[in-house]
Amino acid sequence: MPVYMFVCQECGQVFEKYLSFDEASNSVSCPNGHTNVLKKLSKPAVVFKGKGFYVTDHRTDSPSTHGEVIKK
Repeated sequence: MPVYMFVCQECGQVFEKYLSFDEASNSVSCPNGHTNVLKKLSKPAVVFKGKGFYVTDHRTDSPSTHGEVIKK
C-alpha cells in the first residue's frame, strides 16, 4: 500500500497514512481528530537498474565504438 503524507490545516501537524488507492480519495482525519487536512505532494523514489538507460552510464575500460576514433 502507498504511504500518503497529510498536513492538518487546523493544528499544523504533518502525518503519514498507509492507504490503498481506493481509500486515498476518502476523507482523512489527523491524529488530533481534525478533518480539515490536505494531501502533501512529494517526489517519487525512482531507481533505474539494469542495462539500456544511457550510453555514458557505467562505462567500461574497453574503448567504445560510439563515435570515438581509435589511433594505432
